[in-house]
Amino acid sequence: MIRTLFVSALVAVFALGCESSVPEDGTVRLQDLPTVCGEDDAPQGCGETCVSDSECAGGTFCKNGVCDAVCTPAGGQCGTEGECIANGRCVPVFGDGGVSMVDGSVCGELEVNTDRVIPNIMIIVDRSGSMRRDFDGDCPFTGNGCPTSGTPNPDFDEERWGAVEDALVGTNGLVRRLDSIARFGLTLYWKPGEDPPSMSDGDRCASTDSVAITQSLDNADSIAARFSANDPDGYTPTAEA
Repeated sequence: MIRTLFVSALVAVFALGCESSVPEDGTVRLQDLPTVCGEDDAPQGCGETCVSDSECAGGTFCKNGVCDAVCTPAGGQCGTEGECIANGRCVPVFGDGGVSMVDGSVCGELEVNTDRVIPNIMIIVDRSGSMRRDFDGDCPFTGNGCPTSGTPNPDFDEERWGAVEDALVGTNGLVRRLDSIARFGLTLYWKPGEDPPSMSDGDRCASTDSVAITQSLDNADSIAARFSANDPDGYTPTAEA
């Protein structure tokens, strides 16, 4: 029953919307206006055969294979709610909202006022031992100066921890650029212990760190200091996370 009422209401709205294209006197719809091709001031080209509007002379449009027109620029055939466009058609003009629909090639324009909302963003960073490893993964862990512990060879690339730090709070880092319009916070994602851990999964994945830096504006320096005060170590509490 509710769906039926909704559909009926929707149909009624569209029906009312269609009536907005009726001239002010309400007698004839714009799309049903009679031709002006038989009048003295009829546009040149009336009555010529055509397949599309492009084959008709100015002031006329193609209708049923013949160039036709229902209005002239100064003829007033469109009434107060319509306008005669260049191809001899009447189109409705809607005054509400300042939007004038005078041509199918013209887009409507609507101005909307919005307010900026300050977002709250919590950054979660893996601080486990694997973050000491080479960022791009092109540093071999045996030979060439790369120990098996994962410490990167500076001849290859920076470690993952440094790459994340630079991306967030470096000179052109994300937090550096946006902390005046967004509240950033930081949580470190790790658990003290061996890397890789030798303890059981239950003990290994007990918890993550608590929030290191709460969300706030202008937080880049605080987050940068937290990076400087911590080095990658331990293991990743994946299950708890």
